Amino acid sequence: MARIEKDTMSRSATRFLAGKTALVTGSTSGIGLAYARALAAEGASVMINGFGDADAIEAERRSLEEASGAACAYSDADMADPVQIEAMVEHCEDELGPPDIAIANAGIQHVAPIEDFPVEKWDAIIAINLSSAWHLIRNTIHHMKANGWGRIICTARRPADQGVRHPRTGGEPRPLSVPRGSEIDHRRQPLDGRGVDGAMKRRCCAPRRQL
Repeated sequence: MARIEKDTMSRSATRFLAGKTALVTGSTSGIGLAYARALAAEGASVMINGFGDADAIEAERRSLEEASGAACAYSDADMADPVQIEAMVEHCEDELGPPDIAIANAGIQHVAPIEDFPVEKWDAIIAINLSSAWHLIRNTIHHMKANGWGRIICTARRPADQGVRHPRTGGEPRPLSVPRGSEIDHRRQPLDGRGVDGAMKRRCCAPRRQL
């Protein structure tokens, strides 16, 4: 896809993400789409990812382009597959440029007593909710380090911080702590070891409810 001519340059220049590229996983609806819309509103080129109705996704992609004044793209990569995640990042680089902002938002959920919990569901949850974030960061951070600027955001589900109690499982909730190191400013914990002042930041966001 040819890059869109930035005939709205004067408008984009006033927005702080103009010229930046963002890649948001799990972003064809819900929280991920809200991220994408907010990034586009500030002038970023955005690649969205996820499943859904093809016509609706294309309409949303065009809407993001109109809001951004820059090219936006879509990838249907499966976040359970590391090979597809790597290909998605390469697709983003080819269409929009290397990601300056990587948002790991993809996630699924299944609730059942442990003795009835399907093994394939457990494996899918670990792959999509946990491992896909690691693979996304692994495939995007090299550009951020080389460029001296980057943002990495991971959306955590509320149970990751507080635990859950489900009427069919019983027992006390066992919280899995969100890594607090994700919230440390890069100025105190440089990702690249060079101490680039405030250039790269990590955040872990845990919304109180799904949108």
